[in-house]
Amino acid sequence: MTPAELVADWLSRTDRMKDAHYSAATVLQRSHMYLGFPSAVLSAIVGAAVFASLSQTNSLAMQLATGLTSLVAGVLAGLQTFLRHAERAAAHRVAGANYGTLKSELQLLQTFLPPDPATIEARLEALRQRWDEIREKAPALPSRLALHFGLVPRVPRLLASSRRGP
Repeated sequence: MTPAELVADWLSRTDRMKDAHYSAATVLQRSHMYLGFPSAVLSAIVGAAVFASLSQTNSLAMQLATGLTSLVAGVLAGLQTFLRHAERAAAHRVAGANYGTLKSELQLLQTFLPPDPATIEARLEALRQRWDEIREKAPALPSRLALHFGLVPRVPRLLASSRRGP
């Protein structure tokens, strides 16, 4: 593989990594909102219901509905805290930005490829080290996104004849 072919391959791979991390950030941010919004609304409803119950005695059905709504709001808030979607989305955005910067550096190298093989080798080695640093710091991509962006090879499904069982 020539240095120009290697740079072109790295450009393609960094572009896919950038896109995959930005997609992961979008998915996680959306999940954060899907958990956070209902949690906030249900908490507000429970707060209003508890405040209203202080002034008057409510029926058993109202008390059960308030308790159930409170339980659901607590579960949603707990899931939001445990899953850390917002924090993970931010980490994927940073990784996407880092891969974007690396892609820009590769584009510059591709455009102004030095004629001296030693200079090319030194620049490629520096970019490889930078890529390794980015990869170490980047969060793992969900396998579904890694497959979608062609970052891992697709494994063919097993043939029906090779399945276990009757």
